Amino acid sequence: MSSRAYRGLVAALAAVGGLAWLAGCASQTPQAPAGLASDPPRFIQAEALAAAQVVGSVHIDMTSSSGSGSTVYRSDVSSSDGRQVITITGGGEATVLDVAGVGYVSGSPAALVGFFGFPAAMSARLTGRWVSFRSGQPYYQQVVDAVTLGSAVGVVTLSGRLTSKGVHRVGGQPVIGVRGTAPSVPGVPAGTKATLFVATTGRMLPVSYQEVSGGLRLSAVFSRWGEKVSVAAPRDAIPISSVVKSSGGT
Repeated sequence: MSSRAYRGLVAALAAVGGLAWLAGCASQTPQAPAGLASDPPRFIQAEALAAAQVVGSVHIDMTSSSGSGSTVYRSDVSSSDGRQVITITGGGEATVLDVAGVGYVSGSPAALVGFFGFPAAMSARLTGRWVSFRSGQPYYQQVVDAVTLGSAVGVVTLSGRLTSKGVHRVGGQPVIGVRGTAPSVPGVPAGTKATLFVATTGRMLPVSYQEVSGGLRLSAVFSRWGEKVSVAAPRDAIPISSVVKSSGGT
């Protein structure tokens, strides 16, 4: 992902209020497994993030919203590959792939310019075409941010003093909340607080993430842990190096 008034985990893994998916969470107070509710919050987060790496893949539905609109991210990520579909208020759309460390993007002008920072003239030439990016090349980090499991988990990894928010239900699932400081990313004020909700039954995996700062809201829901992620590199992708060269720079 990139310029995150989202993404920033989360956008992470970040980062996972009035959110619809939390409605009814407190209708019945579930009980945590013996000892879990009293475990240090830092231990709970560490266990959840470690379990995520062991399981190896996940589907993430993330929404970033503000007064100016919203951006929706639907991602399927594994430790080495990932796919992310981005939809932006106003019609901007893009699909991002990360295949064995090589990034690919195809999108509309609104997404290429407003989200990834491409020059307008360049985006007009690339609309609807696949462009490839390798590590160290222009735009690489903006493209592949949070499109594999490790970077997605980083978006929702909290820092600073962590506190427990007790046991709740999210989507009917018993969870325990860990609250701390959200990752530092562009567009999000330093010190913004966020909550990571971790499953208390089965594996201690992340279930959801909530971040609120003024008019900016970021929510993420994790599901389909362990499902296979199949992503293939587009055959007709244009290397960004040739695009930049023909454009006379970035």
